[in-house]
Amino acid sequence: MGRLYLREQRRDTGDCAGLPGPEATRHIRISVLCSPIGHVAADAAQAWQELSCRYHWAMPDGVAKPYSTLPPEPQRMRELQLEGVRLFNAHEFYEAHEAWEEVWRHSQGDDAIFWQALIQAAAALLHWGNANRHGAGRLAASALEKLASLNGSNPPQVYLGIELERFLREFSLVVRPLIAWVQESRSMGMAFSEVKPDGPVLELANAPKLAVIIDG
Repeated sequence: MGRLYLREQRRDTGDCAGLPGPEATRHIRISVLCSPIGHVAADAAQAWQELSCRYHWAMPDGVAKPYSTLPPEPQRMRELQLEGVRLFNAHEFYEAHEAWEEVWRHSQGDDAIFWQALIQAAAALLHWGNANRHGAGRLAASALEKLASLNGSNPPQVYLGIELERFLREFSLVVRPLIAWVQESRSMGMAFSEVKPDGPVLELANAPKLAVIIDG
């Protein structure tokens, strides 16, 4: 009977948006070294159960969430993408970021850049809403840069079923004043807080939305 050989690698908590999970302890990266295909699913499921008992994210709801490198089924990936869109449009930015994390981890090339940019956009709005303008401005600028770099710096109108051109335009319109404020504050140093102590405020009513194109 074939066996699944695993390697554990501990790494610090955190993600591409700089947002560690609440009460997160550590991530475990699981690498499949070798296994007969027929035994992967069953052996992997047992291995996850054993590992998640020892290493997990201690989330507020108490649910263990091991750091998986085994990609979800395509249908599950699409569900996570759409759930992230729904949460983002409902201004649940942290939850949207969480939904897209799994998608980003299992994407490559421009797809990975796209999902990382959306995660950073969600994180930027989350930080901005919590009055962390400097962190929000840096994330917003990074998100804009990544989205603008897609397709050889020629972003398509629609990408992975999402109206990219529209979102890029609306997101840019909302965050440009914030980015400008952060850049100005850096140039003026400590004196800036005395001249302009109150920076731009995020108006959720004006927050950008993501539109999904449904084929057929």
